Amino acid sequence: MKKFLSYTTILVFIILLTGCGKKSVECSGDVTQNDLTASIKVFGDFDKDKLVKQKIEMKFDLTNYLQYADIDSYYDGFKNQYDKFNEYDGISTKVEKDESSVLVIVEMDLEKIDEEAYKELNLGSGSVEISSKKFQSELEDMNLTCK
Repeated sequence: MKKFLSYTTILVFIILLTGCGKKSVECSGDVTQNDLTASIKVFGDFDKDKLVKQKIEMKFDLTNYLQYADIDSYYDGFKNQYDKFNEYDGISTKVEKDESSVLVIVEMDLEKIDEEAYKELNLGSGSVEISSKKFQSELEDMNLTCK
């Protein structure tokens, strides 16, 4: 009986430490649209197979476009486009630049975004539950590779 209790205690301890029901998925790849290529990484954190947090990193290579405007102009354009999302609870964005690219980072805590924000941002009704399988399937349909 003493061994059984020891094993049970160890099992409970392991489950508590590993966060039973928690899972992370990472998808990445390049997406090209209108001759503009973005290297994309998407991270999804799931609790009991429900998406609770998402982070998207998009790095736009603007090398071919620097003949039309400098990197600061593109940076300002991306910053203006994504800064508005910071007004919503549960969403934060950051825009960074280097000599020839712009990096956009969007983080979403889906449990903190209210129903009205979901509607305004066209994210659904506010009661959207995305499973890890659906999350991965949709990103793989965009030709991203998931692990």
